[in-house]
Formats: sequence, structure tokens, C-alpha cells
Amino acid sequence: MPHRATLPQYEPTTPPAQASDQAVPKSIQQASVEERPQLTAAARFFSRFSVRLVRPGAPLRQPVSSTAGASAAALNGVCVLPALLMVLARGARLVALATLAGVALNTNLRRNAMYALKAVQFLVHGSWSYTRGGFEKHQRAYFRAEDVAVDLHDKHVLITGANSGIGYCAAEALGLRGATVHLLCRNSERGEAAKMQLVQKLSERTGAATGVSVSTSAAERVHLHVVDVSEAHSIRRFVQDYLERGFPAPNVLVHNAGAMTSPWKATSEGVEVNFATNVMGPVLLTDLLLPSMLQSDSGDHRVIFVTSAGMLTERLETKDLEWRDRARFDATRQYAKNKRQQVAIVEQYARTVSPDKVLFVACHPGWAETPLVQEAMPGFYARLRGSLRTADQGADTIVWLSCVPRSRIEDGMLYFDRNIVPKHLPLSDTSYHVRDAEELLRKVRQRIDEISAKAESSAARVAGAET
Repeated sequence: MPHRATLPQYEPTTPPAQASDQAVPKSIQQASVEERPQLTAAARFFSRFSVRLVRPGAPLRQPVSSTAGASAAALNGVCVLPALLMVLARGARLVALATLAGVALNTNLRRNAMYALKAVQFLVHGSWSYTRGGFEKHQRAYFRAEDVAVDLHDKHVLITGANSGIGYCAAEALGLRGATVHLLCRNSERGEAAKMQLVQKLSERTGAATGVSVSTSAAERVHLHVVDVSEAHSIRRFVQDYLERGFPAPNVLVHNAGAMTSPWKATSEGVEVNFATNVMGPVLLTDLLLPSMLQSDSGDHRVIFVTSAGMLTERLETKDLEWRDRARFDATRQYAKNKRQQVAIVEQYARTVSPDKVLFVACHPGWAETPLVQEAMPGFYARLRGSLRTADQGADTIVWLSCVPRSRIEDGMLYFDRNIVPKHLPLSDTSYHVRDAEELLRKVRQRIDEISAKAESSAARVAGAET
């Protein structure tokens, strides 16, 4: 039996193939060919590797030239020339950064020059923007306190992986603003401890901290659901229980739970555990809750995939989703691939579901001090421990996306520090076509259906044996 209900297909008013340049925000419009000065031989060479911009509902645009002009230079550093200057300006640190790239990304730089280039760009840019210093810089520059000073007393928020780290901090921040928060946790003991801690904090700080007057008690606004998002049967059981208990369609669904497990390991359903947690589980949970969102009268629902900046170093994998070559398995790269897949899936949802009902976005928290980083990337954590963001800072964009009016959110985009950011590094080879995202989501759903068919067959055999 298919795992999801048949969903109405959203037809954009302008067909993707005919989308006009006027529909593109000015910040990402490209200069015309006539505006470009003559390229030097070096510039022509490097411009071949320029980033491609992908926006939902449209085919890939032409690469941005390294000398495309002011409009392309406005891409927060996406233009090729600034990227080259950035790398050169940090020449004294490149050796250290390359070493760090090898430790953090487990990559042989000599065998893969392109991957090395992406890794160095990622680390250089990250040292400026993804750290605690980057957050504080952006906070001073353009954060507005009034954006998150809102009353969410009539909102229900579901957050996976909410017992610690970014997930817990997002739950606390939204609960302080009056939201009813649902903590989706795999471990019942840790989940119960997180719930008790959250209830206590909300009891002490709601109103005084935010100015929001909440009529219901903190205990009534915090719900714990024990669910393993890597297991399809656990997700189905949760959704059935959630709806049967009369909870409304979630106003905000935050896919925060993540895994970076090594060595290669399968779930009880035979699925590689990182892919199951980071990709398959979120898709199934979204598909099962989406019909209730579409039928809701509130008309304001948001699905947020918490991705990672590490995805900038990876191309979109659509073939071997579960990394079946176990001898060469690399958990860090599989995690980064999964996060790239999340971004592509967000784009595909945005193309097929009307934004009038449900908005789909991705965000990445920067380099935050979380249990996942400490446990899965000890070398990276040890070297950057003093510079990592707090979990509260990592959760800030999740909170912002949950609070601001929907008119300020652009469907299908990637957000970082309350701003839309590019999905690809300059000089990278990570761009992909719309059909690749379509194929990816189709294969993920096909894998879910295979698990469902296997479970039904097993249940039928057991029932037959008992009779």
C-alpha cells in the first residue's frame, strides 16, 4: 500500500520553462552579456567553474561569470573574483585549513583537486561566517528584535531531535512565545528529561521574557512523542497517534534530527541509518502530515529542513542513496550528501505544493556546538571549540522562520542567519537540474513503499501462521 495520500499538484502560474527574469529577485539577476568586460584568459578559465543558481520551478540558469558586474557581485560573495581574492588574502592560513579539511571531511586532497578546492572555500568562508563571531557580526548588522517578538499561543510546532542541542533550544524559544511544542525524541528517558526541563523554564520565563500572555500552563503546552525518525513503522505509529489525539495540523514542522553514524549500519528495516534519519524519515513524516496541512483552515503552515553547510562540498547523489560500497563508506560525506539531498527535496516540494497553504524552506545553523558535532566530528570540534556557535545561536534562524509573516519567506530557498544564501560555492561542480531533484524524491518514496510492502507481507505471514 502506498505510504502517502494522493496530494493535489500545485501548478505555478508561470510554467518553469517560461519563467521570466522579472521573477528573479534583483539580488540574483545576472548582468547581460553586453555588460561584461572582456575576460582575461585566466578569468575565462575560472568562469567555466562558476556557480549555477537554482530556483524552484525553473531550469538551471547560466553560470555567473566572475566579472558579471554589480548585480552578480551582490550575491554575498558568490562572484568568482571575490572568492579568489578571499582565498588569496588568506594564503598564510591555507595550509592549516587544508589540514583541517582533511581531518573534518576525511578527504584525500591530492586525489581530488575539485573536492579540495570546495573544502578550502568552505572552511575559509566558514571561518568568517559560520562561527560565533560570524553570528554576532550578522546580528549587529541586520537582526531585528521585533521579528521574533510575536505571540504564537495558537500555533503547534513539531520538532524532531528536540531533546538537546539546536532542537531543544528552538523548542524553548518558540515555547517562550506561547507556542504549543511537540518534542519528537527517539530516547524516552532523554526526551522526558528534556520535557521536564522545558516545562520548568517556560513556567519561570513565559511572559516576563517575551511579553506574551499565555492562558494555558506550561505543562499543557509541552508534549513528548517517542519516535525514531529512522524507522518508517515508528513514524507511522506517531502520526496515527498524533491525529487520533485530536492535535491540529502542525503550523511548523522542523526536521532537525540528524545522524552521522560510522561504520555503515542498517536500521531494523534494512536501510542505511544516516540516509534513513536524514532523508527518508523526514520525507515520510512530511508526506503523512501534509494532507492535514492542506485541509487545514489556518492556511499558514511551514516545513523547515535543518540542513548543514557541509552540503556545499557535495554534489546531489541520486544513484546510490545508501552508499552500498561499505568498504569505502565515509559517514561525514554521507551526512553532507544527505544534507544536499534535503535542499533538493525542499525545492521539489516547493514546486509541487502551493505556497498558499504550505511553505517549504531549508536553513543551516552554521558551526554550532551540538552533541552531534562533539560525537561525530571530534577533530573538528577540538580545533574550533572556542569559535563554535552556541546551540541557541544555531537555532536562531529556525525561530525566525517560525515567527515572521509568511510574506517575508521565499518558498524553496536556503536560509542562514535570517537571510537567503546561495546553495552552491563558487568554482564548484555541485549544480543540478530540476529532473535530478524529481528523481531523488521519487526514489526516496519508492524506498519507503518497498519497506511498507515488506512489512505488510511479513504481517500477513504472521497472521497466516497464527490461524
